[in-house]
Amino acid sequence: MGTAKQDQKGRPMHQPIRIAFVAPFYNGSTSHLLRSMRSGPLAKGTMMREFIVPNAPQALPASLFAWSPDVAVVHLSPEMTQGADELADSGVPVVHTTRVQHRPDQAAVYFDSAEIFRVAHEHFASFGRDDVWIMTMGNDAAAQQRRKEYKQFCQSRGIAWHDKPWINDPPGMLEKNSNVSAAGEMKDWLLSLPKPVGLFTQTSFVGQYVVRLCGSLGIKVPE
Repeated sequence: MGTAKQDQKGRPMHQPIRIAFVAPFYNGSTSHLLRSMRSGPLAKGTMMREFIVPNAPQALPASLFAWSPDVAVVHLSPEMTQGADELADSGVPVVHTTRVQHRPDQAAVYFDSAEIFRVAHEHFASFGRDDVWIMTMGNDAAAQQRRKEYKQFCQSRGIAWHDKPWINDPPGMLEKNSNVSAAGEMKDWLLSLPKPVGLFTQTSFVGQYVVRLCGSLGIKVPE
């Protein structure tokens, strides 16, 4: 019997393409994408796996390299891009989904902030909602810049600017099944908003947390 043909990684030919998603936290958008791909036309030709890495790791987990992905989609902050470089150096094509300074041999796909703001306002306008708030978390340079950009976006278009900053993350916000009962101040704020109202975030895990919190308060989404 002849020897089965192998690909460049030494695996049998015609094996599914392995796509690794790498992020420092559970990413709701990534998981939604994974579910969609698994039930779509690409399901038979791909294997997908999500790798959660801790904040500012010294190196990406060995399990990621051992899995031998064919491509890696990474959602890493600027201080964590060394991990993406390690992947690229090992021969894995890398695609960034965050606005970082990436190397020429790495791709990047992301929305511009102004485009996110525009899409959010157009979405709420389609429901007849013109009372729109952006919800931001933290007080680092990135969060401050996001608030500044949104204020400039609203002022340039004559739109009322509503920004609710939360300096400290509520307990369990980064955990997809976390208990939302501890978010006392945030609960009070959500209940005080006139309904219906448009509320958006720029990170999926914050948005998912707010949706769960609204559900626990009996606030309909959408409302």
